[in-house]
Amino acid sequence: MKAGIHGLVGAILITGHACAALTYEGVNLAGAEFGRSGIDSNGLPIPILPGDPGTTYMYPTQAEVAYYSGKGMNTFRLPFLWERLEPDLSSGQLDAIQLGYITDFVSQVMTITGNNGYVILDPHDFGQYFSGGAGHAIGSPEVSVADYANLWAQLAASFAGDDHVIFGLMNEPAGTPLITTENWFTAAQAAITAIRDTAHADNLILVPGNYFTGAWSWVSGNGNGTPNSQVMGGLVDNGVSGSGKNLVYEVHQYLDADYSGTSPDIAHPDASLTLGPFTQWLASTGNKGFLGEFAVAPGSMQQAAVSSLLNYLDANSNVWTGWTWWAGGPLWDNYMFSIEPTANFTTDAPQMAYLTPFLPAAVPEPASGALVLGAALLLLAYPAACTARSWMSPISSSSASSATRRKPSLASVSATCRLPS
Repeated sequence: MKAGIHGLVGAILITGHACAALTYEGVNLAGAEFGRSGIDSNGLPIPILPGDPGTTYMYPTQAEVAYYSGKGMNTFRLPFLWERLEPDLSSGQLDAIQLGYITDFVSQVMTITGNNGYVILDPHDFGQYFSGGAGHAIGSPEVSVADYANLWAQLAASFAGDDHVIFGLMNEPAGTPLITTENWFTAAQAAITAIRDTAHADNLILVPGNYFTGAWSWVSGNGNGTPNSQVMGGLVDNGVSGSGKNLVYEVHQYLDADYSGTSPDIAHPDASLTLGPFTQWLASTGNKGFLGEFAVAPGSMQQAAVSSLLNYLDANSNVWTGWTWWAGGPLWDNYMFSIEPTANFTTDAPQMAYLTPFLPAAVPEPASGALVLGAALLLLAYPAACTARSWMSPISSSSASSATRRKPSLASVSATCRLPS
């Protein structure tokens, strides 16, 4: 432990900080993917489908976007469920209401940030699609690679050419026994091809690796099948009509003992150790990286670990493009990693102070401040007692090599007084 702390202090002192080094700095705004009833045979959450908007799940509000952009954040990762967006794979059609929620959220971000914000679309499904009472991996008889490519062909067509909308191919493909790295590579390549050749969209694409896309295990694999470093670099992105590659590799990194994000403890405080091998892989292969999820609970050692991590990203901005914290969102209730403010957006979560030194100047309010004020008044119209319930249910594991989950499974929530905006 002493050696780890010494390395942490060294990282902070040596790397320094440059706020403008990274392009994307922001937060996951969770809620649209909420509504889980248990854990399936693969150890993954069972979604409540279709769910009731405002009760089972909820898209982020205008007030949240205004709050986080006011803190200087410019990037908003939007988790949602593939099963809600495309409830019938046989029809191959996206649900107009769910697509409307996503489109409205993108519009809110652009309006509030003066077209200076970014939205990452994130199907939060772990490399599977839930139907018939069970989860089925992409590439299985129940959920073909063509089904997955069709999802991205349609979704990408809705936002083609908008370089402020980023396509995150999938949240944390779960690895074996669900899906191998090789099979995930095949699915990811099919999605990239559909985005470029079918939707003709040249938007930035974020590609996760397999096995929950951990930065710490990207190169080693840690005994979990073929390492991402040996497979995922072979993806081909020729752009639209040969416009060229616009692809970044997304990883997640939690700092507890098994890297799962289910404990407040810090067991891996030195970012050069957790992120170093992946960073070296990026440099040696000519690729770029993005940290899509990381978080800590409140505490002095936790704050030091965040400083180490973000200083490291800044110091290696030649290969790192940015980060989004896990998480904010309207439905958290006493979740240790939440940075959602309280008291009608007047009281910051403790961890916001850990991030503030790494954020640029706050985004100015729109002219007259009317939109932000309107969002705040909208929030005040709903009772402050409106809450959500989530429960922690990590997959049991006997060692770090079998650790898989990194945040709570999301049970059904009860927030009947708030509707998606």
